[in-house]
Amino acid sequence: MKKTIAVLLSLAMMLGFATMALATGADSTSPPDKSTYEFRFAVPDNIMPGEDVLLPVTFKTVYLGKEGYDNVRFEVVNTVAPASGSVTFRAKDRVNRTISFTNYGIYIPSPGFALPAQYHATTDWTLNFSKSGTYVINFKAYDGNHYKIAEGSRQITVADGSFTCTIPEEIIVGREITANVSFVTDYDFMDVHYEFARTAGSGDVLFKAQDSNGTWYTFINRGIWGSDFDITAPYSESTPWKLTFSKAGTYTIHFRLVDSAGNVLIEDSQSVTVKESAKDDEDEDDNGDIKCPGNTHGLKNALRNHLKHKEHWNQKARAQSTARLLELLQQRGVTLKELRELIREMEEGIAKDKGSDEDYRILSRLYKLKGEKYRTYIDGKKVDFDVDPIVVNGRTLVPFRKIAEELGAEVKWVGPEKKVIMTKGKVTVILLLGENTAVIHKGETKTKARLDAPALLHNNRTMVPIRFLSESLGAEVDYYSEGALVVIKT
Repeated sequence: MKKTIAVLLSLAMMLGFATMALATGADSTSPPDKSTYEFRFAVPDNIMPGEDVLLPVTFKTVYLGKEGYDNVRFEVVNTVAPASGSVTFRAKDRVNRTISFTNYGIYIPSPGFALPAQYHATTDWTLNFSKSGTYVINFKAYDGNHYKIAEGSRQITVADGSFTCTIPEEIIVGREITANVSFVTDYDFMDVHYEFARTAGSGDVLFKAQDSNGTWYTFINRGIWGSDFDITAPYSESTPWKLTFSKAGTYTIHFRLVDSAGNVLIEDSQSVTVKESAKDDEDEDDNGDIKCPGNTHGLKNALRNHLKHKEHWNQKARAQSTARLLELLQQRGVTLKELRELIREMEEGIAKDKGSDEDYRILSRLYKLKGEKYRTYIDGKKVDFDVDPIVVNGRTLVPFRKIAEELGAEVKWVGPEKKVIMTKGKVTVILLLGENTAVIHKGETKTKARLDAPALLHNNRTMVPIRFLSESLGAEVDYYSEGALVVIKT
């Protein structure tokens, strides 16, 4: 019996030591913690086949570990393309050598590149797509053992199609002409509309067209035609436009196909030469404004009455009546001079009482008729930018410093780190160019906020989503889509 107990004790001790040995061995062979990384892409709005386009690609640490990776390389692949379509990639490495390949290639920043645990870098890739259609580009990072560190993909649409504008050989100042504008494409598009504008020329251009219901619409210098609609290829559409030019000279008319997010898909331009008339034209007044048919005097006075005496109106009835007045003004051909007067009067009134929701809706509609967009108001005061706002991924980006200072914040730019620091009272906001997140300090509290679109550099100005910028400083933001008006209330 004693012998049996001794044997069992020996076995138990052996098993215990074996278990301890396994545990000790497991601890000694555990791999060190590694950082994790991700790719970010800043895809531009308008990409045309055969043209170089800049695509900044950011690779950065997401979760910081104890170590990075050795002998790292990046694999770049065009994984999806239309039939016979190809993509050429170009970039420069750390010693300023140009790397170039088509559809597939390997990019190594420097020989034996060691990826640090904490890493953040943006490489400016130049891409050229051979034809229109949908592409998917894929970026992967591998270490020396072919272990995949990170992967990121982005779908890119390259648009193709064309506008054709047929005009008379002779165009005289003040005389209405018919210009047939045609658009053709072999690709499908969702939720699009047309935009047109006079981009060059010393005078004004009156655009008139009739919709399928027989209603005439009038625009001065620029406008939008059609609610967002779908195009099914093959597609061909022609619209006869009535154009009148106020002064002699050379003009450029620009046509664009734009999606609901504001991305320009296809664009073309037409050069037009306008000659002086042999005698004074009855359709042109002394200051060059085009006189449009239809009585607008009574309509303008009615609209002014709406604006001045809004407190006596039922809000819903006023909104319906105002919308109808604006529709009639557009149909009868309100002039650019008249629009300027109405907008000036409205902005003076809004500056006094900060404006109501309906005031901004009307103002937005007037700016749409005038062919202008992206006006910004802070507590009723219009803010003028030296760089126009832009739209990225359907979000409006504005010059950071201008809005921040208007909201009473101090702004500091840290160039080497591509960092912007904004401070107002106990609130500090830190942004990095190309990043979709920002760090917000409120007293002792630190949080991260996600941006709808990354901050970027445009015409030497830092551009940020206006909603994030305003709301991070405790302001409210309203957006009026017709004229792309942004209203900030503190």
